[in-house]
Amino acid sequence: MKERTVYSGFLLVISGFSGSGKDSVADKLQIEGWERVVTHNAGRDPRPGEVHGVHYYFVSNSEFERMKQEGELLEYVDYAETKKGTSRKEITEKLATGKKLIWRIDPTAAANVREIFLERMGKEAEEILQRTKVVFLRAESDEILLERARKRKKDEDLTVIERRIREDNEMWERLKERFEHVIVNKENSLDETVEAVRAIVSGFLV
Repeated sequence: MKERTVYSGFLLVISGFSGSGKDSVADKLQIEGWERVVTHNAGRDPRPGEVHGVHYYFVSNSEFERMKQEGELLEYVDYAETKKGTSRKEITEKLATGKKLIWRIDPTAAANVREIFLERMGKEAEEILQRTKVVFLRAESDEILLERARKRKKDEDLTVIERRIREDNEMWERLKERFEHVIVNKENSLDETVEAVRAIVSGFLV
């Protein structure tokens, strides 16, 4: 009889649209001992400064497809030129050792975290879900998002940025009812945002 796995760690799912500050919040939490879930990336080589096993697990397209077919990926997204996915073991093995994990995923996946776990793991998922919180970050205005985007991608066309913001807002209207915890990450208020995240998870980290 297979021994039951005890998940003593905690999973913090952070999501939000481009410019919401997901990485800034995650970076702050990592200083406090949190660890990021490392996802698999196929379709491109590491960019300067990216390290295999730290930023992504860089794999071939064929290896990524094998992982999909054999059910090793908890979730995955196929973009135009790249594929990204999260190994089930990446999360379960670390939670079993008591780690505090940050899982940064796109809004659609974040809105369906419960369904993703139940579909991939069945009854075993319930224990993980009891030790999981999903936090969605929002910028305080479209104007702030626009300014942040122009600073990050100075060569990107303004109309492209504006279209993406409109599309994100439309998606938000479809998904917003699925998020219990929504934090407005105001400009120059990162510490306050991180403190709000801490308050959400504090009851699990005793």
